[in-house]
Amino acid sequence: MNLATSLAREVRRTDPEVVASQIRPMDHYLSDAVAPRRFSLSLMAAFALAALALAVTGIYAVVMYSVSQRARELGIRVALGASRANIVRLVMAMASASS
Repeated sequence: MNLATSLAREVRRTDPEVVASQIRPMDHYLSDAVAPRRFSLSLMAAFALAALALAVTGIYAVVMYSVSQRARELGIRVALGASRANIVRLVMAMASASS
C-alpha cells in the first residue's frame, strides 16, 4: 500500500465528508506552478539566440563586404610583406568604419 492510499484512508476515517483526491508529492505541484514561467523563459532564450545569430550574421556580412571592396589593396599589402596582425587590424578598422 502506498502513502497516497493510506493518507486518503486516514482522511476518510477522520472525516467522511472530505474527499482526498489528487494526492501527489509537493515537487509535482511546484513543477506545475512554475511551468508557465519556465516556458516563457525558454521561449525568450530561443528568441535571444535567434537575435544573436542574426547579429553575428550581419556583422560577418558587413566585414566580408568591406573586405571584398578592398581585396586588391589587401592583396598588395600582403605581397609587400604586411604581417597577419596588420591585415587583421586593417580589416577590423574597415569594418568599424563602414558600420
